[in-house]
Amino acid sequence: MDDIILIYTIFSDMQETTKITNKLFQKKLCACVNIIPSIISMYRWPEQSDKVIQADEVAAVIKTTKDNFTDIEKLILEMHSYDLPCILSLEVDQVTKNYSNWLLNQLN
Repeated sequence: MDDIILIYTIFSDMQETTKITNKLFQKKLCACVNIIPSIISMYRWPEQSDKVIQADEVAAVIKTTKDNFTDIEKLILEMHSYDLPCILSLEVDQVTKNYSNWLLNQLN
């Protein structure tokens, strides 16, 4: 399966989302990105605070391989507006053969 993963991340708005994900495509670091344009996130910030923030954000699911995680993480950290963006890797344990082949071919 070539270690296919999903990377879940959050952006401040659609402009930031498309700017960063377009760069991922240019560098052939991802095969597909699913963008969820309007989510509401709630979290404590700053760290060690009791203050709960509610924010409108954009979620993205990036389809790639484990080998690309470090490069994707670096790019997101360099370009992201947040001091501490969410970047989570989720392992894929099953995928159809045709989809897997397509995904891997997009990364070459």
